[in-house]
Amino acid sequence: MSPKLRTAVIVVALLLVTALTASTLSNLGLPAQPEMVDRLSAVEKAHLAEVLHLRRALGNTVWPGWGQAPIPVIVHNGAYAFLVGYPEGELPPDGWMRVPDDKEQGGPWEMVPGEIFEGKPYYRQFLANAEEAPENFTVRVGDSWAATLWTRDYARVSFFSEFP
Repeated sequence: MSPKLRTAVIVVALLLVTALTASTLSNLGLPAQPEMVDRLSAVEKAHLAEVLHLRRALGNTVWPGWGQAPIPVIVHNGAYAFLVGYPEGELPPDGWMRVPDDKEQGGPWEMVPGEIFEGKPYYRQFLANAEEAPENFTVRVGDSWAATLWTRDYARVSFFSEFP
């Protein structure tokens, strides 16, 4: 092997080791779970409000009637599932029905004490394990279809926990 080629191999190897070390060190500072799990943080409420605002503002251009449709949303963080936008004056029935296999999951919803979202109370339920989460798909809560998604903090934690 020529001296130039040997030097190039050594430089590339050192760059790879440096990059791997930097990546490992930066990942050590990532949170193991969201900061707030038993209620939606102000930031999570802002993200959710923007999702709903975009659907109201642009939904009808995507699908006529979608912008004004009363669609509840469940966001979850691995520890709790939160239900917002359920028809006012009605208590949501226990859990949700996973689609398409019609598997009943979850338990009773409770109003989050002292909390509101867009001027209305919202609900939560404890998730005994992350496999009970409503996934990121559509579910039924009683007779209402609901959209589901991770909270942003949980999405970050879950994404990076997949890496060794």
